Amino acid sequence: MADERFSKSKATYLTLDFSNVTEKGLKKLIDAFARTKSKVAGVEATNRITKKDGQPTKKAVLRFERGQSVTITVGPLGDVIETRLNATVIPVVPKAMENMAAYAKEMSAKLIANQGRFDKSTAAKLKRVTDTSGKKPAGRTLASRLIEAQSANNAATANLTATQQRMVALQGESAGVKSELEDAKRKLEAERATTNQLLEQIENKKRAA
Repeated sequence: MADERFSKSKATYLTLDFSNVTEKGLKKLIDAFARTKSKVAGVEATNRITKKDGQPTKKAVLRFERGQSVTITVGPLGDVIETRLNATVIPVVPKAMENMAAYAKEMSAKLIANQGRFDKSTAAKLKRVTDTSGKKPAGRTLASRLIEAQSANNAATANLTATQQRMVALQGESAGVKSELEDAKRKLEAERATTNQLLEQIENKKRAA
């Protein structure tokens, strides 16, 4: 939604529903991202209040199809008081804070610009875990699990693509194929969630080391 409380010139400002910082409550923002080149693959938003600089805040993590994330901290008035791209707090230009479409467009551009660095960083983290596996058996297990998850992710993606092709070719059986397509999508989302969780575990192990 757009809020006009900030200016006599009736300038608008992006606000979210502080009472409902959940996947359902963020649907309009997720839909705004869907209209960019960065699609949201998963949402972590519990609607739980935490204190930041003495004021109540809530957080939502948007996870994207290629592994990156955007973490939004929402203030008590629904204003976005902090944005993180992966683990880094980033500035957002005022124009991008005018409404959801502008915010999604700005963040999508940042995600796309950062994708190459993110992929290289992820590969390097995985290599470090693998290289130190002789000293840290748990790291070897985690790396193996990540490789397996990525393999399953690739298989699920291939399965989804094949099902989509079948849907086009077999329009006469569209009802059954649509059901199969939805099942393939659910499996792909589950594999992506597993991969993201393992990437987080690797990051946490690195910080704890």
